[in-house]
Amino acid sequence: MSHPLVRKELRSLAPFAGLILFFNLLNWADVMLTKFPDQYPLHELFSESGPDNAMMFMVAFALAAGLLVREADDGTLAFLDALPLSRARIFLTKTTLALAVLWLLPLSDFVLRVTLYSWSRTSLNPQFPWSPMVTRTFLDAASSFVYLALGLVLSFFRRFSLLVLGVLVCVYQLLHELQVPFIPLLNIFGLSEPVFQGQHWLLPITKLAVQLGGGLVCLVLAFGAFEMVGDTAQKLSERALRRRGAIWVGGLAVLLSIGVWGGLLIYWARQSDDEQQRKVKYEPWRTSRSRTLHYRFLYPENQGGLVSQLMDRADAIETRVRQFLHAQPIPWITADLTGSASHTAGVAHWKQVQIELATIRSGIDQLAAVFAHETTHVYIDHQSEDRLWKDFNSTRFFHEGLATYVEYHLFRPAEQLASLRRVAATMHARHEVSFEELIDTEALTRKRDLNLVYPLGEVFVAALIKRYSEESVAKVIGAFARPDAPTGLHGAELWRDVFQAWGGNLGEVEDLFFAELDQAVAEHQGFIDSVPRLRGAVQRESGQITVRVSYREPGSGAILCRFRPSADTPERLYEYASEKEANVFQASSAHFPDRSFWYQLGWLAPGASQAIYEPWIEITLR
Repeated sequence: MSHPLVRKELRSLAPFAGLILFFNLLNWADVMLTKFPDQYPLHELFSESGPDNAMMFMVAFALAAGLLVREADDGTLAFLDALPLSRARIFLTKTTLALAVLWLLPLSDFVLRVTLYSWSRTSLNPQFPWSPMVTRTFLDAASSFVYLALGLVLSFFRRFSLLVLGVLVCVYQLLHELQVPFIPLLNIFGLSEPVFQGQHWLLPITKLAVQLGGGLVCLVLAFGAFEMVGDTAQKLSERALRRRGAIWVGGLAVLLSIGVWGGLLIYWARQSDDEQQRKVKYEPWRTSRSRTLHYRFLYPENQGGLVSQLMDRADAIETRVRQFLHAQPIPWITADLTGSASHTAGVAHWKQVQIELATIRSGIDQLAAVFAHETTHVYIDHQSEDRLWKDFNSTRFFHEGLATYVEYHLFRPAEQLASLRRVAATMHARHEVSFEELIDTEALTRKRDLNLVYPLGEVFVAALIKRYSEESVAKVIGAFARPDAPTGLHGAELWRDVFQAWGGNLGEVEDLFFAELDQAVAEHQGFIDSVPRLRGAVQRESGQITVRVSYREPGSGAILCRFRPSADTPERLYEYASEKEANVFQASSAHFPDRSFWYQLGWLAPGASQAIYEPWIEITLR
């Protein structure tokens, strides 16, 4: 007697099956028509699938929204109850068929990956990588089960389901920002993130067990809710809906849903860039306000003396920066001196600078230099009409490099430039400077210290000015703002277009950039030799991750050790380990529950503008 139910469910699931097949056809068409399917890189077959997971979640959520509750809403539940079938049988049939339809997505992706690899493989790839392909498909199938189970339990909230989902996302984001232990295990979109040991894809056993367990709990809750759906529940629902307050509650739910998801979209947009991800810290002092010709100041009262000295120089700083950039004046710039991001002296946003006065150790001269640095950022965005900011991944080194050039060449003593160049020279001497990485912030962050954009960016700007004079800086910024600039360019293509637009040659500046680095190595060879190369031995035991640092010749300086859960972890979420004893650093393993984590060792040397870090190292756990 279950055959009529199966046929009924297949008919109702047919639109979703068609939608999934349509998405798959689009995916196949995109790969076959816009890429090189016969030369497809192997690493792209197993790269992170954020958009694919998002699409799978949306399809699963839409499917689950009406899978069970629709029977009660449409009045067909009485018909199903009349069949010689238990509610458990009905529930099992409906969820099994829905899951089978969802699994068309990972199955189609598996066929696509097999096809692409078969087409692209050469004689250097004698063995077919069945293991990682099957692992990827299995994890995608597990994710679809979790998505469906979560959607089913939320579907019983009906019009409130999106609101409840938004609240759950907000709670997760809050706990993640607070770095609560084991919270990454609940990231349902990270189950299929690849973690390799050699050519073997390591299964995230702990995360898989937690999420599958959570999926089963959601299924049990959904089944319990489905069991209670019936005449009594319908009468209670109708009685509640007849009350006038139900209209207000429903309207309020809609407004709250819009507010929650609107807030999440704004939050994610701000978090899409590291500069916006930083949280400003405010000290518990009363604040005061003042104005100059070009600035509106907000500052803590206890720092009034230092700020008064800055206000005496502020307009002259603005004029010097604006003249250097050949920029049009901005009517007002807000100078918020009550706080900045962690591990920074200042940050800048659109027509606003923020500075942490507590980081200023050398008085008004240092503060004026930092103030000029942040003002330069404001004018770069103003003159480029925010174009440099829109592709910050490709332009960050220039943005920071130009601000650093202005800071060190125009507002700091000449001898302080050497502290900046020592960092750049050390990295170049270690053969760890790549222009391809410099114009790709994500690639740079994956391998090295993100703060290298300051010293290396300054060298690039110095090479640009040395080749084409100071006026070339304004030409570069103006080239970004031109109305007929092509869209969709990134990395080297973007920079070639910008240089060609004003008659410059990127290749010549790049050559001079490395020539400047060669000269810096020659000038600072003694410092380079004094900085030891650091190596770490990692051990995980008793709920702690221990890193024992070794180096051949001790130098004058201090060792730093920091961790991150994954390569794309924002800098603000790095965990700086405490030194338990000499050259031994520890961090809680509860913050790194996945099968891999990253650590990085650094040397804080006197005479250097910043710490000099070794490359990031990924540790995979057996």
